[in-house]
Amino acid sequence: MWVHNCITVHLLEGSTKHRGDVLRTFQRGGVLLLSLEDCFSGLHLPFVGNVIFAHAIVGDAQQVQRLEAQAIARCKRQGQTRDRVNIYSFIVMDSEEWHLWKRTHT
Repeated sequence: MWVHNCITVHLLEGSTKHRGDVLRTFQRGGVLLLSLEDCFSGLHLPFVGNVIFAHAIVGDAQQVQRLEAQAIARCKRQGQTRDRVNIYSFIVMDSEEWHLWKRTHT
């Protein structure tokens, strides 16, 4: 965990106990950084209001879509305390990745 511009940034890594401690601390506020490929399995995040994807879309577009859907499902589930969950993706406009994202997300 570190603080940047008054925002606490949490990194979900390490042992199961450490990850649990990070999630409990994150519930009080801040930003949680996760690797899309290996951090979402088994997570229950109904207190999250924003999901921001900043990963590169490379390889199998369908696999990326499945991973994104799983990540979103960890937040949009029973117990969600917010009326809505906002989903954002950072993608460089007019890049090959942007064209792929448009084909798979619109």
